[in-house]
Amino acid sequence: MKDILDPELNGNGSIEMYRGWVHPDIYFDQKPALLDNWSDDDIEMYCGKRDSA
Repeated sequence: MKDILDPELNGNGSIEMYRGWVHPDIYFDQKPALLDNWSDDDIEMYCGKRDSA
């Protein structure tokens, strides 16, 4: 099993995102894991449609 900091995993978008969540002081260019940072399409796909209130 590889560690998330293994250089062989560099360039994998999902690994870069996860590294940013786990080590925000090192990978500060990654957005935090907040729904506000998701696209509207992703929110609708994984969470359902937002209310327009």
